[in-house]
Amino acid sequence: MSATRTKNSIAESTPVLPQTSPNNYTGHTHDFTLQAVMELQKSVGELTSTIKTMSTSLDGVKAKVDDLVGWKNKIIGGAAVLTVVGALLGFLVGKFSDLFVLKSSIQTEQVNVVVPKQSFNQPQNVKQATRAAPSLSGGN
Repeated sequence: MSATRTKNSIAESTPVLPQTSPNNYTGHTHDFTLQAVMELQKSVGELTSTIKTMSTSLDGVKAKVDDLVGWKNKIIGGAAVLTVVGALLGFLVGKFSDLFVLKSSIQTEQVNVVVPKQSFNQPQNVKQATRAAPSLSGGN
């Protein structure tokens, strides 16, 4: 019995190999790969159209920014011109005001002089005298 037991245990422990190949074995199908490639093409097409749209809108934004830079330069240039013109006008007004002050000090003044009464009852005489303003040269 021990001999039969060992034969049975060996027979039980070794697997039985199939005598024929499987009936329903077929090769790999490419349906999944084809579907994945088609989805990728669709996504790439959408991305391409989105990039073209963004490119055209970016060109519009660039044009607007260029216009704003042009306006900024015009404003800065105008401010510089106004500063120079204002400085020149201030200088000229200062010089003209000095000229008018100088003319008014050079003009002669009229002074009323009262002469005291004389001993014989004569009416009071009022004379008008002119007095020249002091000269700027320092001489008399």
